[in-house]
Amino acid sequence: MSNVSSIIFLKLLPLLKLLPFYYYDKVFRLIDKSAKSVADIGCGKGLPMEAIKHRLSHKPYTLGIDIFRPYVTVAKKLKIHDEYVICDARFLPLRERAVDVCLCLELIEHLPKNDGVNLIKNLEKIAKRQVLITTSSFEQSAYDNNPFQAHRSAWSTSDFQNLGYKVYGHGFSRAYLSRGIRVSGFKEIVAFIISYILSPITWLRPTLSLTLIASKKLLSDRKK
Repeated sequence: MSNVSSIIFLKLLPLLKLLPFYYYDKVFRLIDKSAKSVADIGCGKGLPMEAIKHRLSHKPYTLGIDIFRPYVTVAKKLKIHDEYVICDARFLPLRERAVDVCLCLELIEHLPKNDGVNLIKNLEKIAKRQVLITTSSFEQSAYDNNPFQAHRSAWSTSDFQNLGYKVYGHGFSRAYLSRGIRVSGFKEIVAFIISYILSPITWLRPTLSLTLIASKKLLSDRKK
């Protein structure tokens, strides 16, 4: 995301949090709203969790986990989560069935594919009721002085379906990508408009989407 796009995004953020069929709304539609505890893996600065909690009728316990300390510092100042852990997502210090929901937004593409698959399996052990994952597949180098921002793997709809997930989509990939690289500046604004118009279609046709949203409900009565 370019500097100009980032400025516009931040100014529009209060609206985007409530905009029907935008990214935050789609995640909110899928998350288990009766959850009493949520682990936000790769929480970053906490903006998605803030948008989710703003719309929930109750406030679940939330744990923010990220490897990049400066992002966690921002989330702490905003008081978005109840507690924080700074660690590598591949080595989560959480026991099995520790929380109701594991939320993993825009993280697994930053890991090698095998590590991503192992993370998903681990999240399914940690969560009692649901694992909710989003991922965007395009070329991205490190930015924001954060070496962990580089993309190291790409994920398809079938990758998640083969693991038992229901998959939905966000963002029209052909509008956002040029030769595998995400457009920036004015082109990104145009892509946002086109993608928003096509939101109902990409929601149901994730193969057309820039971002995949994968949800798996776990058996509530499964054995420990």
